[in-house]
Amino acid sequence: MHSPKPMTKEEARRALDRARHAVVMKFPFIGEISLRMGLVPTHDSKNPTSTTDGAKVFIDTEFMSKLRKEELSFVIGHEVWHNVLLHPARKQTRDTKLFDLACDMEVNWLLKQNNKEHVFDFPYGTPMPPREVQGESCEVIYDWLLQNCKMGNQDSSQPSGSGWTCPDSSDVEHSLRSEPKKDKTADGQFDTHRYTDGSGQEEDDGQGNSDSDFNPKIAKSFCEDMREIAISQLQKCALMQGTMPIGIESFVKKLEKPEVPWQEHLAQFITQIHTGKLEWTPPSRRHLYRDLYLQSHREKKIKIALAIDTSGSTYTILPNFFAELESLMKSFDAYEVTRIDCDAAVEKVVVYDHDSAPFSKDSGEGISWNGGGGTSFVPPFEYVKEKNLDIDALVYLTDGFGDAPEKQPSYPVLWVLPKDGNRDFCRWGKKVFMQNAKCGW
Repeated sequence: MHSPKPMTKEEARRALDRARHAVVMKFPFIGEISLRMGLVPTHDSKNPTSTTDGAKVFIDTEFMSKLRKEELSFVIGHEVWHNVLLHPARKQTRDTKLFDLACDMEVNWLLKQNNKEHVFDFPYGTPMPPREVQGESCEVIYDWLLQNCKMGNQDSSQPSGSGWTCPDSSDVEHSLRSEPKKDKTADGQFDTHRYTDGSGQEEDDGQGNSDSDFNPKIAKSFCEDMREIAISQLQKCALMQGTMPIGIESFVKKLEKPEVPWQEHLAQFITQIHTGKLEWTPPSRRHLYRDLYLQSHREKKIKIALAIDTSGSTYTILPNFFAELESLMKSFDAYEVTRIDCDAAVEKVVVYDHDSAPFSKDSGEGISWNGGGGTSFVPPFEYVKEKNLDIDALVYLTDGFGDAPEKQPSYPVLWVLPKDGNRDFCRWGKKVFMQNAKCGW
């Protein structure tokens, strides 16, 4: 097939203006926000298609030459939605490739729901969320993908890089004029994503094209700036009948009062423990003659007991929780995690440390899941006491339906529960609810 001639930047700017005008006229919410963002045509090997940094949308001129106006309108709407939904700041410790796909699915579903004026033409292979999570947030979609997608041809136990293959969706939109793809994998996304933690950015090998106009940088005030812009535009849409985006209601509440993700609560709990593990070293004798008493911190091994409720209710949330906890533990020089599987009694104990294989590899596979009631949270605490384990804290993953010890132990305890878990089972310890997770089984 003959490849179209690459656009000049001037031609690209005119094409972007026409495509954006169509979005403004037929989808004012996204169109008006796009007017507050720069649309920058570039030709840089680090950006083969399109990307955004929250303030600008960078689109490759060669990529643009293959798109019709309706498809280019889709690209603009797609990138703007990423920013409105604050995707660059929501990845946290999740796998980059799989979270990329989850974000694209959330955005594409919103574009589909708001395409009654047919302003957008979806390129072939545009990923849509599976029916089970249509209309859900990228975090919920990510959890579903983590449970149902497979990683192939990789030795790493962590889901990273390419190779993710996910269940096909009959709801994939495509343009009849576009060439079909041979397969549908996470690598089928057309744009690249950039995150506030610096991930998602392609390295420059110095061999490809370089364009000085391609200079993405996510501002520290990105979330606050975009939240203000989105709320302002939503208020305008509320005064204009028929212009409020479909499917945006739940996100509006989060814009006005954002929730603190459970991952941040977990990170704060672990970090506070770690802070208590730092100690001062004696002053360096090399500088005493100069009357300088130079000290430094020395980090001691952090030791945590991890109790798993094996009644079956935590089966679906365990992989995501394991991945999050392991990512946190890897940030320390030395750690030890004692996993205690328990239903009515302790069933299995496994110890992991910084030198062993990643413990997220065992998420679910090495655990005997039970059911039928009779859950007790007491045995793990008794095990710690009987074995005289020297731990800094205990983290308990459970649905909260069981008997807890009456007396609080001397060490900190964090209860991690699904959002529909029991909130009243224990009066001590800190409780964190995984807002995007429900009791399984």
